[in-house]
Amino acid sequence: MPIPLWKWSLTTPQPVEASSVPSMLRQWHSANRLGLEIRQLLIDDKETEPHTLQLLNIWIGCGGAFNASRQDYFEAWRRLERVLKSPYKAQKPPRSKADRANL
Repeated sequence: MPIPLWKWSLTTPQPVEASSVPSMLRQWHSANRLGLEIRQLLIDDKETEPHTLQLLNIWIGCGGAFNASRQDYFEAWRRLERVLKSPYKAQKPPRSKADRANL
């Protein structure tokens, strides 16, 4: 008997509102495990900048949200706030050998 090839599609998640930080972080972690990323984040109706969203998605993907969700409310919020308030540093492209020789 041949091995069946399974194909399926999932429904699109609906926008969610939350005030419990640990619960929200667990939901983000679960969504990440399904291959979903945060596309938009509004905090008090203020949109989060794209580089902050990228950093947040990386933090969630490496288990930061799950680890923070296991803490009490205030510690979870402190950890999330560190990610949200991280300064943006544009990466400079590495110099070529020719550029370094001209110095």
